[in-house]
Amino acid sequence: MSQRQLAFILCICINIAKLSCVPAQTCKSIDNVNANNNYILPAYAIASLASQLPNSTLCEKELQSFRDAVDERIFWSLKVLDSSGTFQSGFLFGNNFWLGSRIQCVDAMNNIPLQISQRHSLNKTLYHNSQMEIPPFSDSCSPHIIKIVFLYADNKVWTSKVTSNFIFQIVTNASLSVDTFFFLSGFLMSYFYLKDKMDKNRMQPLTFRAKLNEFLIMVIRRFIRLTPAYVMTLLISQLSSTWLDKISPFYLYERPHENCPKYWWKNLLYINNFSPIKNMCMSWSWYLSADMQFFIIGLALLILSTTYFVIAVVILVSLLIGSIIFTGYLSYIYEFIPTFDEQQRLADVLYFPSWVRISPYIIGIIIGYISIRLNGKFVLKRRTVILCWCLGSACNLSMLFGIYKRQVPILYSTFYIAFHRGIWAIGIAWIVIACLTQHGGIINDILSFKGWVPFSRLSYCAYLINPFIIHFFHLQTERSVHFELISMIVTSIGFLGIIYFCSYILSLLAETPYSLLLRKIMQTRNRLKYKWRNSEKL
Repeated sequence: MSQRQLAFILCICINIAKLSCVPAQTCKSIDNVNANNNYILPAYAIASLASQLPNSTLCEKELQSFRDAVDERIFWSLKVLDSSGTFQSGFLFGNNFWLGSRIQCVDAMNNIPLQISQRHSLNKTLYHNSQMEIPPFSDSCSPHIIKIVFLYADNKVWTSKVTSNFIFQIVTNASLSVDTFFFLSGFLMSYFYLKDKMDKNRMQPLTFRAKLNEFLIMVIRRFIRLTPAYVMTLLISQLSSTWLDKISPFYLYERPHENCPKYWWKNLLYINNFSPIKNMCMSWSWYLSADMQFFIIGLALLILSTTYFVIAVVILVSLLIGSIIFTGYLSYIYEFIPTFDEQQRLADVLYFPSWVRISPYIIGIIIGYISIRLNGKFVLKRRTVILCWCLGSACNLSMLFGIYKRQVPILYSTFYIAFHRGIWAIGIAWIVIACLTQHGGIINDILSFKGWVPFSRLSYCAYLINPFIIHFFHLQTERSVHFELISMIVTSIGFLGIIYFCSYILSLLAETPYSLLLRKIMQTRNRLKYKWRNSEKL
């Protein structure tokens, strides 16, 4: 019998055995399958028939070595066995791809451990008492509990190893982009408020009533501009989650259909970032709450600075220093090590609360004031400009790659967690100042490209619906995601187009009408106020 015929017969036998779910114990006399295996595994079954190959061939020796290693439970052989192809669900419907995992097979001899916390090991599996019969429910077939980072991936361990590489720190430390937005929010609020005061020569002291009126009007304007689209997204998320919970094979880690009816009022008051993530409605909206809180604090201090400048500066600097010290203290007492599992475990302590996130916003306010004072006039020598660019880049790169080795000493981690957001904001601050003072070069040309303007107008709605669309896409499918770089890039580009298309619709329905209405109201108010002042003069 030729080897080709033998391989063909083996494939037929393995298919029949797998479809019949024959216990391994019943086939012991045929293929010498280990008694601890519940079902025949194709790779092991083929290795067990190695004796039928011509003697002393390399193939026979390697198959026998593989079989013996599996019997002895040697780890590399178990990785190869696990990565070998087998039939998947849907075989009778034509899913006859027995692909296995080539990457895992190649990685069989990799001895580099996965970097996780050595002190905290959290059980993230669904408990099931095998001796107690329970009725099936919609999530009982979930392949795994959905994680925050790799929600729907079927190769989480491999992805964790890949993203631990040096260059992938750009992705794994992408949360620093949130601090960029906090910095820009503080900068723009400070810059435009002070610029408006300077242009209209209204830096003279106002009465307490006038200041309070100005404060309330600006807060109400911001609330009206943000809330309609926010509420519409919240309702859509809640309704879709109710439906997905019934039909999705995945476990919904975030459960808007349960949390939103209980805690929606926290979202409307912009305080939901003070809740644990398990109780959040639209957990990604924590940023809106923090930004609104920072806006209120920053606006109050800016208004105060028009009369009591020194007091406002002292309060602002005290908040900055206090945030840095308190963040470092929290990191130290919790013995935080920046591994991925620890970041998730302590997110409610070191990620969401406002007191650990405010430092970039405060630096943005300070840079806004400095930019107004500079008024675009900041003459520097070429060497000084190059030095500033090097220092600014060093700030950003050191924070981006500063925890490449996640298992770092406690004191190093404490220092990093305390200062990394502020130092990152300082690096971004130089880019802003350089662009405002004609020292930006090609960076200024890229950032000033007019093609960004339409996308910037949709960025708020895109931020709101971005997680919802990605969740919806994966939760209504029957397959998990297999992370691969090229496929993820293509998928991300597709998501980007869909997200901005949907954000355009959301903006037309819920953001633009209220913004136009608010603008009309403010124009009418200013007109009436102008007439009232003229009548007083007469």
